Parts: sequence; C-alpha cells; structure tokens
Amino acid sequence: MSIFSLNKNIFEETHIENTQLQSDLSNLQFQFLVQDDDNLSLSETPEILEITENNLLENEIWTEEELSKFKKLYYKEKDIIEKHDDDNQNLENEINLLQNDDFKKSFEKDCCEKNCLQTQVEYSVALKRYLNFKNLSKSLQDMYLLGIIAATKRPKIIKNSKKSKLTTEYSFEGKSICKNAFKTIYDLGDTRWKNLRDHFVEQDINLCINSKTGKVGSRAISFEIVMKVITFIGNFAKQNGLPSLGRSFRDNTTTIIYLPADTTYSSLHIQYLEAIKTDD
Repeated sequence: MSIFSLNKNIFEETHIENTQLQSDLSNLQFQFLVQDDDNLSLSETPEILEITENNLLENEIWTEEELSKFKKLYYKEKDIIEKHDDDNQNLENEINLLQNDDFKKSFEKDCCEKNCLQTQVEYSVALKRYLNFKNLSKSLQDMYLLGIIAATKRPKIIKNSKKSKLTTEYSFEGKSICKNAFKTIYDLGDTRWKNLRDHFVEQDINLCINSKTGKVGSRAISFEIVMKVITFIGNFAKQNGLPSLGRSFRDNTTTIIYLPADTTYSSLHIQYLEAIKTDD
C-alpha cells in the first residue's frame, strides 16, 4: 500500500463527516507532461492512457548516432567529445588546471626530512607522470604499480620464520625517493598502496579480482542493461513526464509537473522489473 493510500484511509476513518473533501480527493486529477503536446486535445488522451508499463522498453527512441554515443560513454572512449566543441574543451582544460593545482600543492609539501620531492624530483617531469597516470584506467594503473613493486622489491627475511616481509626501494627517474614522495607522484592513498602490496605477496603480478585490462569488469552492469534503463526512463518521461527537481517557487520558472501520488521509487522499480521481465 502506498503512503498516499495509507494516509487517505486514515483521513477517511478520522473525518467521516467531511464527505465533500473526500469527494474532492477522489476526483483529483494529476497533470502529465506529454512531449511536444502543450495543446493536446481531450480526444487524443485515451491513446496515451492506453499505453501500459509493459511496453516501456518496446518503443525504439534512440537513433544510431545516439546509441553510438551511449556506447562510447559506456566504454569511456575519449573521442566522445568532439574536438571542435569549445565548451567541452574548456571544461577539460579546467579539469586539467585543477589537477595541476592539486599536484602542485601536494608537491610543495614536505615529504620527509630530506625533502626529496624538492631535491630529487623535477617538477615538470613529475607532473607529466602524474597526469599520464591519472588518464589510465584503474586496471592499467594496478598493472603499472604491480610492475614497480616486482621490479623494486627487496625481500627481508623475518627471524625464526619462513615468511618474508616485502620491502620496496622507491625511486623516480633513477633517483632514490621516499615512500611519501612516490605516493604523491602517483596520487596513492595508504589503503590502495597497502592492498596492492598485499595482493602482490599473495598473487604476484596477476591482476586484481574483477579487473580486466581495457574492459569493463565482469560483474559490472552490461551495456545492454544500461540501454534498457535509459530507454525505460526515456519512455516513462514521454508518457508521464518527469518532475523538475530543485524548482524555486519564488521564481517564474518551468511549470511543475505532477506525477501520480502513489508513484514512488519502489513502484517505478517494480515497473522497470516488469518491463525487462526479470525477477531480480
């Protein structure tokens, strides 16, 4: 039972005498936004109301060009942004500037007593490495870091034990640096670096679980499912409209779009599951 229905039942039982208000509530009509039909006549509305939840995935609403762009976004291909698009280029430049600023602040901090970031590392070279590393996928980053661990490991035997403790000699461009400097250059947190080192001890340079080079993880949502979700939302918006979030009632902004009062996140999810015919 929806919250709306529950509240309505409680109200009816509490205020039985107010029949007029009950009648008004039962006759209340909700407005729907139909795409490109601001002056929709009443004779046309039955065709819209006949549309059921079951066909929310049946109508093809995407062109081949749109599908191609969705696929590029899904696989994180950088050519999704056209080179002549000035707005997108400006956004990319702003992101790079922010990354440069973040790295500069970290670079200027004291990393150790010897301050090896300032004395052993050239800023421009470190910045280039930092940005190039950030552009790699997480799986490629892990491969690169596991390679560094393998190449610089220095096993240290623990007394009275057959186990060995992994130690690493940190360096950059052939010069010895401290661990903090290394983590700054590659933007590594303590947890991620520890997890990679633990993984190396147990699995050597094998990729971490659920990570595939250049591909989406095996447990990630498939592109087909993503497109079903997008298509469902698009068709639902065509039929019912979508609320305009964040609208200010004090300003003359877009007209409010009302949805049925018993429409909730849960009910929408149920409609979606019915549309894709799954029991998940």
